[in-house]
Amino acid sequence: LDWSYMMDRRHGELLVDVGISFTPRSPDVPVVGVWRLDALEASFGAGGYKRGEIHHHNMLSRYGALQAEMQQERSQQTHIAFRSTYNLYYESIRTNNNQANFASDSDAYKLSPSYMAECFDIMKVVDHCKGKTYGVRDEYRVSGHAARIMLDNIESKAIQYLQSDPILWIPSTIWFELIRRRVREIQRTQISIVKKNPPNLGILTGLLNHMLRSTTSTPIIYDSHVRESLTLLEYRNVLETAGMFFLQDFDINSDTCLEEVQQIDDVNVLGLMGVTAKAQRDRAVGRMDAWRSNESESKDYPLGRTPTWTSLKTAILHSPGTIMREWSWTSRMSNIQLTVGRLVVMFTRHMWLMLTQEVMKGIIPYPNSLYDAMKCWTITSIDDTLASVAFEACNAGLHDHTGVTPGRLGPKSRAFVDRCSLFFPDPDAPHKSNAQWCLLWEGDGYIAEFHRTMKTLDGDQQESLKQGLRDVFSELHCLPASGARVWIQKKDAIVFITNPAFYRIDRIGRGGESQRRAPRARR
Repeated sequence: LDWSYMMDRRHGELLVDVGISFTPRSPDVPVVGVWRLDALEASFGAGGYKRGEIHHHNMLSRYGALQAEMQQERSQQTHIAFRSTYNLYYESIRTNNNQANFASDSDAYKLSPSYMAECFDIMKVVDHCKGKTYGVRDEYRVSGHAARIMLDNIESKAIQYLQSDPILWIPSTIWFELIRRRVREIQRTQISIVKKNPPNLGILTGLLNHMLRSTTSTPIIYDSHVRESLTLLEYRNVLETAGMFFLQDFDINSDTCLEEVQQIDDVNVLGLMGVTAKAQRDRAVGRMDAWRSNESESKDYPLGRTPTWTSLKTAILHSPGTIMREWSWTSRMSNIQLTVGRLVVMFTRHMWLMLTQEVMKGIIPYPNSLYDAMKCWTITSIDDTLASVAFEACNAGLHDHTGVTPGRLGPKSRAFVDRCSLFFPDPDAPHKSNAQWCLLWEGDGYIAEFHRTMKTLDGDQQESLKQGLRDVFSELHCLPASGARVWIQKKDAIVFITNPAFYRIDRIGRGGESQRRAPRARR
């Protein structure tokens, strides 16, 4: 080279690209070199470069490439204009025009032949690279004078720079298999979501295709919906915490697969996906609405709206929580008289204190308010308190429009509002001779206290008190299956009657109609 002529400024300003490649001699185990971004940032910072552009290769947090211009004042001193570092494995998949081309999002949306072929071509290329070694490169754009100095000292400076351990060397089989597998799994995911056709298929396609392009390059994000999706997914945070970007909450079985991103494709996204995208989106929205309706029906009526009496009894016995709605405090209970609340609290305390410790597995309930007392009679509280429980169904109020309860054998059950008189009998009611009941009728028992309270009231006040008690009983989840005895046991299990007002059914049905359960969504 005629350096004297080239460096003569009368002929123009000379700028030269000086590149240093680092490629190890590794004949036995082919390796791939990738720059450590922390080392690059430290080197660029010490050199006085501008912030530059970081490239996260294959969406890895700590490995990739960096390019930056030199600050103007510093550039005048060093004669260095620009520095670029990159990984040479890119040469294996670089196109002839050095443009990172890939199938469009609309091709991926339709799973077009060009999209499928592009994915398989990438996998084929990287698979063939597993037996080759690829290093890294560090390039500087400098003046002719600086280039002469660099070339005279390049080997010693390169060796000195390597001592900072700026490069990670990975066996080629591992690196290229990582790329191949990631491409394949993203492609498989795209195929799955196209078959599923969620209402945000365009949003998901743009995101997955960006991840696919990022396996071999660092693509510029032109579409705003992809930038928005990455922001909603906290791309930077995931990169830093996981070391690589993943769709951590992606669920192919959910309605929209990824809850964090936009749930329905808008007109801008549909325009990018092609002319048939809107009709496809509308079908997905309609299907999702139908699924939600069916799922809501199934949740509200797990046995169907009109199960048989036999199936209802079985469900209550084995899994009452599935067929009964949860108990909740209603506004009507907030207006209950204080006397009613006091009596219900006494009733609850005295009833539970009658049981021995042998049948308990939890703490004996001792409520201090009407809310606490009513909560003691929920299936959850009862199951947590007793070692063995048997819940039974009640058919009160479950008759059809003719007044018949299909499938019911034996007498009609007493409604919970009517059971109030069993536990709070009138003062002139026949005295029960059973020893358990006697404890409650006499002395400090709650029934005795109820009778004493009734005697202090006039007729209207007595009726108001009894009505308040009936209102409370109508909203209790369960009650002991009391009769001649206060507590009844069957095979060591304490028996409770459940309140039909909480059943997730409309009524008892006949055999044929009861089998028509709520349809379940197919996926």
